[in-house]
Amino acid sequence: DSSNFGSMYLGYEADGKFIAFDGRIKYPKDGYDPRIRPWYKSIKNSSQINITPPYKDARTGKLTISIAASHNRENRQIGVISSDIFIDDIVSNILKIDIEGNGFAYVADNHGNILVHPKKSMINKLDTNFTKATKHSGIIENDESIIAYKHIPEQNWKVFVVVDKTSIIESIQDTFYEMMPYVHSWLSMLLCVVV
Repeated sequence: DSSNFGSMYLGYEADGKFIAFDGRIKYPKDGYDPRIRPWYKSIKNSSQINITPPYKDARTGKLTISIAASHNRENRQIGVISSDIFIDDIVSNILKIDIEGNGFAYVADNHGNILVHPKKSMINKLDTNFTKATKHSGIIENDESIIAYKHIPEQNWKVFVVVDKTSIIESIQDTFYEMMPYVHSWLSMLLCVVV
């Protein structure tokens, strides 16, 4: 979805020059130094492609992740090229998921830092369930909740769905009680046929 896409840009190490693909050019003297931004620091002196944790975009103020890679010339890093993805829409869609049993969904990165959560105060906090989520997908159970999780390999993130255990048990009991008249009728008919 292109509404989630921010922009592409390049930051240079030598002079701090910033070139955006929409034609903007800035220098540190203009009040913007790309070398101190999360997207730049995430990849400096690395040959890997990196996805940053969420941060507030300097230009738009939107919650953003950046995909950054080293920009090399003659086997030497001269800067960082990056692209922003606004995650406001992603966050909004995850938070709109209606989960029975007072449930909610959230997302954590490959280090266990919470990226998306219904409680904004939890964003960028370390997820206490992450160390228990050791498989590609699975279920974690504690005293209060049942937590299902699944790994998203493209981003190396995990999506967690938390459901209140009491609510789920009540829902199962309600379903059971709703089914009982049908089960009773079926057993009565079966008993009549057998006898």
